[in-house]
Amino acid sequence: MKQAEMKSIKRMRIADKIQKISDLWDNIPDKEAALPIPAWHLTELKKRHAAIEKKPEDYSLLMNS
Repeated sequence: MKQAEMKSIKRMRIADKIQKISDLWDNIPDKEAALPIPAWHLTELKKRHAAIEKKPEDYSLLMNS
């Protein structure tokens, strides 16, 4: 990103920045959004799932929200 573009972004109101981020996010095609999941993500998900299975009462607020 060019320095002039960064200066322009820094001057934007927060609401306008959020809108730009939303516009950019909506512009990402579905096929490109399907990036490979890193192995460490899967490991962490398995660890968290096991913790919930072991003691679900500790996670009841999460499950009921």
